[in-house]
Amino acid sequence: MGVELAHKLGDWDRLARAALTYGLEITQALSDQRLITLLEDALRVLPDGDHPLRAQVLARLAAALIPSPNPPVPIAMASEALAMARRLADPALVRTVLVPVTSAVTGYAPPDERRLLNQELVTLALAAGDRVQALRGYRGLISACLGAGDLASVDANIEAYSALSRELRQVQYEWP
Repeated sequence: MGVELAHKLGDWDRLARAALTYGLEITQALSDQRLITLLEDALRVLPDGDHPLRAQVLARLAAALIPSPNPPVPIAMASEALAMARRLADPALVRTVLVPVTSAVTGYAPPDERRLLNQELVTLALAAGDRVQALRGYRGLISACLGAGDLASVDANIEAYSALSRELRQVQYEWP
């Protein structure tokens, strides 16, 4: 309903926020054409240039397009979104954008690049007190370190994830 109302009103801000809300949950390896269309619509009506919503929509679209028959396209979108968020110099925005960016590059970017992005997500999330996003970053770090063959870092990140998940005391965040 929010998306239809935003379209009807021609309200780019509401349209972008509605698309982001619809796509709040990122599911790996699942292509949601409705989400992709909503994000593309929002991107078309958002103002050109650096804008927090543009960075978020672009990053989320990059993640929504994965898996892709042409991975360099969403990877470039993810890079552009992160660069925009960094230019806006808002750590909360960078953290928010890193979530879909790390999702978009999983399986495509080299392990060292994924490690840096996920470490940045963990650092920003912990500084903001966002333990759930820190857990997401730790999962990405575990995968990146495994891809790099760095088993000592895999173990250290599993331990950090486990310790943080115990603080949350919620079964969905427990290490398997």
